[in-house]
Amino acid sequence: MVSSDGYWLSPLSGEPIPTVPVIDGLIDHRVIDAMAHYLAGIEGSDPRDFGATVGVSINAERSRKYESAQRAAKVQQNVTRQIPALPNWNVGIFYQAVEEVGGDFIETVRLPGNRLLVCLGDVSDHGVQGALLAAGASHFLRGLAFHHDDLIQLCSAFYDGIVNDFLPGDFLTCWICLVDLSDNSYECISLGHTQPLVMKPTESPPTSRTAGKGGALGLLKKEHFLASLTIETGQWNPGQTFVVWSDGLEEHGPSLNDQFGSEGVIASVVESQYNDPQELTDFLASQCLAYAGRPFADDVTIIAIQRADD
Repeated sequence: MVSSDGYWLSPLSGEPIPTVPVIDGLIDHRVIDAMAHYLAGIEGSDPRDFGATVGVSINAERSRKYESAQRAAKVQQNVTRQIPALPNWNVGIFYQAVEEVGGDFIETVRLPGNRLLVCLGDVSDHGVQGALLAAGASHFLRGLAFHHDDLIQLCSAFYDGIVNDFLPGDFLTCWICLVDLSDNSYECISLGHTQPLVMKPTESPPTSRTAGKGGALGLLKKEHFLASLTIETGQWNPGQTFVVWSDGLEEHGPSLNDQFGSEGVIASVVESQYNDPQELTDFLASQCLAYAGRPFADDVTIIAIQRADD
């Protein structure tokens, strides 16, 4: 978001940042670099001095890109957050960016009222631009969660806060879940995102998909986005594991016409027999790589969250 006087609004505080001017509303590599300076907390030369970039040499440009990637890597360390340690909850995370940094993020935060927010997000960009969009979205969602108990209201405020920052073609998919740790009830929604798999080892069938869904952020007008939202509510029972992944997992394969797919994910989960969430996420990634016979071509994030037996 950009303030009325042409400065970038911080996703952390909502305040205009004087060191990040957005000239004529254009977010180019210099603005992205300045954003990285701010988000990574690195001090440097005043990025308002845009004239210094004119006539930059090829070597200097390569150096700038490298430095931007390094700053974005520091941002990424804060974007891919570990879920807070909780009694009777186990978590496994697999994360791999296709470049130095990527556009996937995990956001988790303990909220007042003994609640927990968990989100896996996937922005359409990769590399430095993707990491910065992911950082902004992640921090903004974290702040909003303290002010919105209702998941529909949270999604609406999230839309308002980030869509205006998107460049043409940008969009964000995500899975958002609010868990009440007092009674282990939950509500969740997949915004343009693959719906998670729920492992229920004591039930038949042993897996199911969550039902809450809505449109991706950035692809629909606000009124159509709100009309698309359907929340799933339920009880997170002992032994159940929610498995969530970014599309880089199921869209990977030997070719565009031969992908691992959600079928491959489900088959691997059923085959795995792993009760440990970390072993499960690692197994899913290894199965996909074995199927494709080549390294991942997109950012891949997998989360497995298990409520252990009481």
